[in-house]
Amino acid sequence: MVRNFSCSLSCVAAAACLLSTLICQVSLAAGAGERVELARSGAGSLTVDAEIAGVPARFIVDTGAGMVTVDRSLFKQMRRNGDIREVKRVAARLANNRLQMMTVYEVSHFRVGDTCELGPIEIAVMEGAGRNLMGLSALGRAAPFTIHTSPPSITLSGCGSAPTLAAAH
Repeated sequence: MVRNFSCSLSCVAAAACLLSTLICQVSLAAGAGERVELARSGAGSLTVDAEIAGVPARFIVDTGAGMVTVDRSLFKQMRRNGDIREVKRVAARLANNRLQMMTVYEVSHFRVGDTCELGPIEIAVMEGAGRNLMGLSALGRAAPFTIHTSPPSITLSGCGSAPTLAAAH
């Protein structure tokens, strides 16, 4: 009986050691990634500096947006740099619940912060006045990601590992 009891304690100790090792590995993996500073806009949204098709811009981090969207002004600057190709037209439902037709383009690269390159990406262009939104098409490539509110920052784990769009289709 004592022998079985000591075996049970050994098994419990081994299981605790294994669990501790797994927790440590998960914690290390969760901490991995590139941390990029965010700023708060006047309306309280979190924004991030990025470079898209060679043009620096500020984007609202929007987990409710399906795609990266840019306003017409930013798109004109990007187009001057070239390396943009039209892909399709889509109907998008906006935050005000209206549908709007948008043209989707593939751009050569999208970099968040100074170092998080997400590779080529599809973007939608807002007609008229719109906001630059970093939606789930970019955030998904950088996943897993963590948004920190104090101080405002985002940790992106998928930097530099984005597949090419041709491979994704």
